[in-house]
Amino acid sequence: MPKIIKPVAKAEVTSATISVDGQGRVIAAASGSGGGGGGFSPIIFQKGPASGTYTAPDDATKFQAYAFAAGGGGGGAGNHGNGGRGGDGGFGFFKGDGSPGTPQSFSIGGGGNGGNGSNQGNPGNAGGATNVANLFTVNAGGGGNGGQGAGGNPGSGGSDGSAPGAAFGLPNRSFLFAEPIGGRGNPGPAPQGGGGSGSVGALIFYDNRPI
Repeated sequence: MPKIIKPVAKAEVTSATISVDGQGRVIAAASGSGGGGGGFSPIIFQKGPASGTYTAPDDATKFQAYAFAAGGGGGGAGNHGNGGRGGDGGFGFFKGDGSPGTPQSFSIGGGGNGGNGSNQGNPGNAGGATNVANLFTVNAGGGGNGGQGAGGNPGSGGSDGSAPGAAFGLPNRSFLFAEPIGGRGNPGPAPQGGGGSGSVGALIFYDNRPI
């Protein structure tokens, strides 16, 4: 059975780094990085629109995040044509290496406003992207187009957002909240109905700073 052959001074040793000889005997022990950390602490848990700055401490080297961009607003209706729906915001789970000590701005998207109804419907506005600088960006949904005043043709829908670089997708938009996050705005109904606003984005961000 291995035996400790080098006594150490009485002291508390945390997250121990140990030295072992060729026969499996512990020959030194000191506080260090071994066995410590490994868990992730929530740093940002917020819905949009919002912005700020995140700075990881020196001992936080990894991050994980659930990120949702905002939805686009629906297009307003014309006299005869309905507006187009807004686009859904992108969403996904991200993880990777952090940048300890470097301030990084973040932004959480607000939902796009719906377009006003009129003789010729007005388009809705795009939603806002959600991002953490130098780590990831989630793209928002586009605004729906306005419906026609004559001819009765509806407006086309806004483009859906995306989450480039995501480690994987999420089951649905209500996965972490009581309501859908980043959903599309409804189209305005003819005659001259206004389009609905898109849903806001959200960011849940963790790093592995020691607890």
